[in-house]
Amino acid sequence: MALSLFKPVLCPIIVGRTPYLEMLKQCLDEAQAGYGQALLITGESGIGKSRLVAQTKTWANQMGLRVFHGLSFGSTSLP
Repeated sequence: MALSLFKPVLCPIIVGRTPYLEMLKQCLDEAQAGYGQALLITGESGIGKSRLVAQTKTWANQMGLRVFHGLSFGSTSLP
């Protein structure tokens, strides 16, 4: 059986991110109420950004909200 190399591996449990999850849920609630939202999640590699985005997208889909998800690889230096 071949495994897909393109499916992300996500931990089913989010640990220590309650304040961030609450803020993201509040943004979704406001979007559902008609107040547009844009979120930017940044940080060092391996700190759980993808997991936060995955959870937020799950909630948004459950709420019937449209989600646009962009990615950026690499880094840039500002002068």
